[in-house]
Amino acid sequence: MRKLRLILAVVGTFLAFCFFHVLDAGNFVGAYIIGTIDSPIITILILSYFLNFGENEDMSIFDFREIDSCEREFVGYDRIQGELYNSIKNGISFIYSGSHRLPNDFYRGILVTGKSGVGKSLMVSQIISHFDVPKYYVDFAYSYSVNPVESVFSCARSEKNDYPCIIFLDSLEKISDEYVGYLIKNMESINEHDIIIVATTNNPDIIDAKLMTFFDQSFNVNLPNKSDRTEIFYEILGHLDIDFKEEDLQQLIKWTDGMTGNDIKMFIYDTYKCSKFDDDLNFDDFRKGLKYFLYGKSANIDQSYSDLKRTAYHEAGHALVDGILNKREIIEIFISPREYVNGAVIFSDFNLVNLTKSEYFNYIDVALGGLVAEEIIFGEADEGVVDDLKFATKYAQDMILKYGMDKDFGPVGIDISDNKDGIYGKKEYVKDSTLLVRKVLQDSYLRVENILKKNKILLDQVAETLLASETKSITGEEFSAIIKENPYVE
Repeated sequence: MRKLRLILAVVGTFLAFCFFHVLDAGNFVGAYIIGTIDSPIITILILSYFLNFGENEDMSIFDFREIDSCEREFVGYDRIQGELYNSIKNGISFIYSGSHRLPNDFYRGILVTGKSGVGKSLMVSQIISHFDVPKYYVDFAYSYSVNPVESVFSCARSEKNDYPCIIFLDSLEKISDEYVGYLIKNMESINEHDIIIVATTNNPDIIDAKLMTFFDQSFNVNLPNKSDRTEIFYEILGHLDIDFKEEDLQQLIKWTDGMTGNDIKMFIYDTYKCSKFDDDLNFDDFRKGLKYFLYGKSANIDQSYSDLKRTAYHEAGHALVDGILNKREIIEIFISPREYVNGAVIFSDFNLVNLTKSEYFNYIDVALGGLVAEEIIFGEADEGVVDDLKFATKYAQDMILKYGMDKDFGPVGIDISDNKDGIYGKKEYVKDSTLLVRKVLQDSYLRVENILKKNKILLDQVAETLLASETKSITGEEFSAIIKENPYVE
C-alpha cells in the first residue's frame, strides 16, 4: 500500500504541474481534461492517508531503525556474529526457495541472551540491517499508545505477498503480561506468514514458558574477552579521534576485564570528560576516568580530620590484606568523598569469577580488612562498613550454599538470590547454614586481625601517606614503593 501511495503521489504531482502549466498558457479545454484525470488521484491519495486502507496508524513507530549506529559499530564477538548472521540468512533463503512451509512444531524464532550492556541490541540491529527485506522493531521497554504486538505483526503480515520479513523484539523480558497472550497467538502463525523473529533478553528465566518454546535457536553473548575489548577500545577511541599510547591501551584492556561493551564505552566517555575533552589522553587521564566511572564525580562534603583518618585506615586495611593474600595490582587508593563512596581501593582485577574455596576465603578476608583496621586503631568501627559486611556475608553464603564448598554442609547447590519457586526446603537449607556462615566470618576476622597487627607499621604508613597527600589519594606505584621500603610480615 505504501508503494501505491508513492506512485499516486508522483503521478498526481506531475498532473497538477501540467494542469497549472496548461492553464497558464490559456488552454482551458486541456486544463479541464487534466484536472478531470488528476482530481480522483488526489482524492484517493488524501483518503488513503486519513483512512490508512487497513494499515496501522502507528506503523512508522515499528519501522526498523539501526540502534546506536551513529555512536559506534558493534565490534568483537566475530564467531557469534557470524553464526547469528548465517542463521537469519538461512531462514530467509529457505523462504525464498519456495519450501517455506515448515512443520507446526518448528518456528523461525531466534533468541539472543546476555548480561545487560554487552551489546545484544546493537549487534542484532547491525546484523539484520544487512538483509534487504522488510524489518520491524518493538522495544518492550518502551510504552506504546497501541498494542505493540498486534500492530507490529499486522505490519509484517502486510508484506507477506512480496517478501519474507524480520521482526526484532527487543527487551523481551519486559513485555507486559497483557501482551504475552497476543504474542503467543501471533508466534503460532509466523511460518505461514514468512516471518522471522529475532528477540533479545537479559533474563530468559522470567519469560513465559510457552513463549520460550517458539525460539528454536538461541545465542548467548558473554562478557567481552581480551580480543573483543581490544576491538572495542580501537573502535570507540578511533570514533572520538582520540590519541593514546599503545602501552596504555594494554593496561586498559587488563583493567576492563569483567566490563560489558557499554561499560567500556562509558569509561572512555568519562575519561574524555575528565580530561576536559582533550584529544590526547594520557595514563593519568584514564585513571581519573576509571574513578569517575566506578564511583561518580567528587562530592562536595565537608569532612573532619577524624573522618578522613578513619577512612584512611579503613582503605589501608583493605589494601594491605589484599596485598598479602591476593597480590592484585592496585590502580589507586583514595579517601576523598565521591558520589557513591567516601573512599576506595581500585584494583586492576575486579572480575572475580571461577573462584576456588581458598580464593573465597581470601576475598572475604579482604572485605573485612577495613572493619578490622578501624577496630584496631579506634576501638570500634562506624556504619560505613555495612557494604563490606554484606559482601563478605554473600561470599560466605555462596561458598556454602551455592557452590557446595563446605564439607560439613555437603555438596549442595542453592542460589538464595534466585527468586524462582520450586527448590524444596530452600528456607531450611538457609537456616541450617547460618551457623556455618557465622563461623566463616568469625574465622576470617581472626585471620585479618592477625595480619594487620603484624603489619601495624605498614598500616600506619599507608594511612599517613593518604592523609598527607594533597589529593587524598595514592597511586598503585606509590603504594608499592611503601611496601618495598618496609616489606610485609606474613
